[in-house]
Amino acid sequence: MIHLAAAFMLLSAQAPAPVSALPAAPPPVPVPKPPVPTAEHHQFDFWLGEWEVKDPAGSVVGHNRIESMANGFGLLENWTDTVGGSGKSVNAYDPAAKGWHQTWVGSGGAVIKFDGGIVEGKMRMEGIRQTAKGPVRDRMTWTPEINGTVRQVWDISADEGKTWKTIFEGIYSKVKSTSF
Repeated sequence: MIHLAAAFMLLSAQAPAPVSALPAAPPPVPVPKPPVPTAEHHQFDFWLGEWEVKDPAGSVVGHNRIESMANGFGLLENWTDTVGGSGKSVNAYDPAAKGWHQTWVGSGGAVIKFDGGIVEGKMRMEGIRQTAKGPVRDRMTWTPEINGTVRQVWDISADEGKTWKTIFEGIYSKVKSTSF
């Protein structure tokens, strides 16, 4: 019996301290909230949605899905035309530059970089690309119309913007209600 009492005393001496005697755990580190897009980041939101795109004569020329990305800090364009071409663009407002940027990549290998912003209620971006004939200035303008459509016009200039030629005009009509 003495051996049993001695063993019990030995085990009791080595038992862990009660939880209340342990040092308190450090408080949890607060997780910072992610930044919230500003009003400028939402200037191009009128382009969000699933669209059917027609030329001015009313012929369907393609479909475009514009979706919000990166927690609302950018737009992703997903273009498919009716003759087999496609492309994507990433669009974002850059607060440091106080302007919008678009990088377009087409299925034919074209990469075009645009910069710009809202001008008279329209999104307008321009970029310069090199061609076999020399530099070409591209200008894209998206106009939100009162009836809910969006008009996109693509103009080019081979003389540094002195003269412009329209090479694409599309009227975007929403095809279904989606949340982007």
